[in-house]
Amino acid sequence: MPYIVYGLFTVAEAGKREYFYVGKTRRAVEIRVREHVYSTLRAQQDVYAFLRKLDAADTMWDWITLRECNEGEHAPDAERIEVIRLLREGHDLRNMRYGDAHHRDELVRQRDTLWIRDVQDIAIDRSIKEALKRKRKSRNLQRRELSRMLRTEGIANVRECRLLSKVIRDRLTVSGQRTRLDGRRATRQT
Repeated sequence: MPYIVYGLFTVAEAGKREYFYVGKTRRAVEIRVREHVYSTLRAQQDVYAFLRKLDAADTMWDWITLRECNEGEHAPDAERIEVIRLLREGHDLRNMRYGDAHHRDELVRQRDTLWIRDVQDIAIDRSIKEALKRKRKSRNLQRRELSRMLRTEGIANVRECRLLSKVIRDRLTVSGQRTRLDGRRATRQT
């Protein structure tokens, strides 16, 4: 059975859904939602504390399938893109509140990175991050290697890529103008 990414939400007075959690499961979503209800009795994560508040206020909540993962789609990436999409829409999600600082920082960076638009972009982001980690370990991150990686992964706008440090972004751009990745100055397009 493929992974299903689902969202838990309440309905606001205007009839708009207000999502508070995104999850993934291989089982029937109804079973996973029942587990969430059972976990409100003892679990301490933010989502369960929030569910207890909803129950105390007699507020109804529900779930919806946000996406079914395609064959070969990495389920954590599919869940992550839905979290990013809902955060960008202004929903106050209780996902990963108790995760370590690295995961929270990564989620904020991905939310604010404009080129991340779908599951493939999350996969590219992950592969670039892993490649940069390998290169940093060797302490030999060269401009031409980074340029090759960026060309391969299709990152066109070096200035907006938050994976790169400010120093690297500045070296790949010349006096505020975008440069081609091979180091030659690009012609300014208006």
